[in-house]
Order: sequence, then C-alpha cells, then structure tokens
Amino acid sequence: MAGISLLVVAAILALPSAACAWTFKYASGPDPAAQRWPQWPAQLACGGVSVEPALFAGPTTAEDGAGAPETALREYLQAELHPSLPKDNWREIASTGTAALFSSGRLELGLTTLAFEATDGGWKVSGSPGDCKAHSVGVDEYATSWKRDPGQRLGATSRRLRIEVRVSGCPPPTRAELDPELARLGNDVVIFVWRPVPHGPQKKCRKVATYGYAPRLPGRLGKRHVWDGTTYPPLRVG
Repeated sequence: MAGISLLVVAAILALPSAACAWTFKYASGPDPAAQRWPQWPAQLACGGVSVEPALFAGPTTAEDGAGAPETALREYLQAELHPSLPKDNWREIASTGTAALFSSGRLELGLTTLAFEATDGGWKVSGSPGDCKAHSVGVDEYATSWKRDPGQRLGATSRRLRIEVRVSGCPPPTRAELDPELARLGNDVVIFVWRPVPHGPQKKCRKVATYGYAPRLPGRLGKRHVWDGTTYPPLRVG
C-alpha cells in the first residue's frame, strides 16, 4: 500500500501458533495538525496548488458530496482503478471552477491526493494518484529547511537561536535574499526561512551555499519549544 497514509487503530498479535490479525482504519475527521496548530501563519503548497491550512480542520466526507467534482471523485473510487485507495474519508483541499484537489490521510505522515478537472464532457481525474507533504509558502517565496547550530547550548535564559541554512541553486540565493521569520504560536516558537521562487529558465547545476543567522527570540527561551516551519506540521528542533 505504498503511497497511502494509514492509521493503525488495532494490531492484535496472536500466539505463535496462530496467524497475526491486523485491523486498519483510514484517517477521518479533522487532522491532528490543524487541531494542534489552528493559527498557522503561512499558506501551504500541496499537489502543485496553494491550500488553506484551515481546510484540514474540516470533515473528510468529500466523496459524499452532490457537486460535480465530488461525484466524479466518488465514481472514480467506486471504479477501483487503484484498489489500494480508500473509498471514503476524503477532503477537498483546493477548488476552482475548473479544477479540484482531494486528499486522504494525515499531514504528519503525508497525504494521498487525487486531482480532477472540468472538461466538455464533465469532470475527469487528472493524472494518477499523487502524494504530498504540505509545504509552507508565501507570496512568491517558499520556506526552506534549516538546522540549529550544534555549537550553541540552549538554555532557559537564551534570547537568540543560532541556525544554519544550506541552500542550492545556479546560482544559489544570496544571504540577503533569505528572510528568517519568527512566529510565536502559543507557548511555541516557529521559525520560517523564506527563499524567493526562482524565475526564468533554470540551469542544471547545484551550487551550494551555507549561511548562519541568529534570530532573536520573543524574550528568554524559558520552557518554549522551537520548531522548523518548513512543513506542516512543523518539525521540532529544540
């Protein structure tokens, strides 16, 4: 079942003389990430389109809808062209008048996606089932991963966090083009490092540059946790 995000709700291990029995349930209802991070300050990119984080707090019943895209989704799933796809618990995460994107699974594990587009004869699936790890994006920029400087000893009194950013490109962005941003969400600190979206033809080479930054924390670190906001949900780094 590669590419499908499953939530294992029961796994019963029998005695050695008996066969193992497994019970699976597809992820349904609001995504835990949306419940844990309801005020995510960035847009998301998934399946090549922009997605609102709040949509993951909604129900997973898109396949029961009466609209044309939902009907096309239901008929496609019932046709079992990809038997490993779940028949229910889908959500619509992006929609225009001519295209719709549905997802199944959990953000933390990665989503399975199905895209549909409007044609003269109705709505049809566009391409094959895909997968997505939701990525934070901004206006003409996207978040790039970073790591904490291993030489820094963080403590409750720390007021800055030293980070390293490794970027590639031809040429790679300059230090000034990268924009570290700190967001305080409740008792947590999320750091985004924004890099500009490249425009025009891109040469096939991968020059690498490494930069150091020391963003100021909102007061002393105390008992706060620090997260890398490149993906949603974020990755804890301290």
